[in-house]
Amino acid sequence: MTKWIFIEPFDTVFFRDGKPFDAGNDFVSFSIFPPSPSTFYGALRTYIIMQYSNLSNFRSDTKITNVVGTDANNLGSLKIYGPYLYKKELSPFLLFKAPLDIMQRDRIVINLIPSSVSSGLTDLEANNKIKINLALPSDFTSNEAFEEPEEFGDYFTEDEIRAYLSGQFSSIHLKIKDFFKNEHKVGITIDKSTRTAEKHMLYSSPHIRLNNVGFVIGTEDDGNFVSDNGSFHLGGDNRTVRFENIPEFEAKIDSLKQIVSSQLKTQSSKRIKFILLTPGRFKNGWYPDFLNKNNENELEGTLPNTNIKLKLVSCVLGKPDYCGGFDMANKYPKKMEKIVPSGSVYFFEVLNNNEDWINTLLENYFFKSIESDEVLLKQGFGQILIGGWQDEYK
Repeated sequence: MTKWIFIEPFDTVFFRDGKPFDAGNDFVSFSIFPPSPSTFYGALRTYIIMQYSNLSNFRSDTKITNVVGTDANNLGSLKIYGPYLYKKELSPFLLFKAPLDIMQRDRIVINLIPSSVSSGLTDLEANNKIKINLALPSDFTSNEAFEEPEEFGDYFTEDEIRAYLSGQFSSIHLKIKDFFKNEHKVGITIDKSTRTAEKHMLYSSPHIRLNNVGFVIGTEDDGNFVSDNGSFHLGGDNRTVRFENIPEFEAKIDSLKQIVSSQLKTQSSKRIKFILLTPGRFKNGWYPDFLNKNNENELEGTLPNTNIKLKLVSCVLGKPDYCGGFDMANKYPKKMEKIVPSGSVYFFEVLNNNEDWINTLLENYFFKSIESDEVLLKQGFGQILIGGWQDEYK
């Protein structure tokens, strides 16, 4: 059973982007937002270790290592979902990175879908000639009075994502991103032996201040080590956050799942899309690991733990993000890797002939991960929202 906790900083938080930083040689560090799922996973592992043991002795206690593992490459049973941005007070709602198949032009919503037109296709892999195509409605491509379309580039509220999943999202309401802001903090390195400031070691780091918004993560197989409330350190500079259990969060996911289930059954369509809620780290780079090239150089595959066979029809991907981090045990930056950003969308056609695939799909993958690597899956990468798409514009 998944335990959902709401995480709220006491003050600002700082999530470094993983690039090497050496005070004295570098004067400004860089931050990312929203933070990587692995940041929360690492913080939660450390919280469990420090609550019930310590960094020197925890490996001798099998009850703890069964849950948190022995190191970053040998994880235990602990699995997380999220992080998701969540506004908790008054009328609680989720915030979603806007799916990239939504664009805007003159405040009019444009829904991108795969086109059957064969011309103008894009090679995502020049050597293997995998071709992807998305199209604008003909009304927009033929009217030169309109400006070029642009990404929505904002966050969807829970109501907006409901409309999006129902196929009823049609108007843009421009809003200010007022739920967080950047604050630059200036610091200086302290000599531990003399406890005085070191010369030429001044640096600046951009912190994030959240406004009436926090994070939600779900935990599974945590050995009951995660209590219903408490605090732990999160991100850089050992910033402290508090957390509390919010059991009502599961109902929000079930409500969204019901919308998608009704939509797919009403449309009687075998066209579905996966929207990344958290970044994807795939061995093939830009597409999920369960896909393989067939004889016609198309990408298709069977979703793990199901009999659902999918063919990739198209996708819209954001600019790659980079995920690194810091190895606390060895005091060294981890290797930077490209990841597919949240909001990216994959369009599929279901190849199954039977009619029982919808419930199986939603039960196994709605708000869950499509990662094949067990470590990445447990850390929260590759979680998806599922929707449907029509084959033509109305």
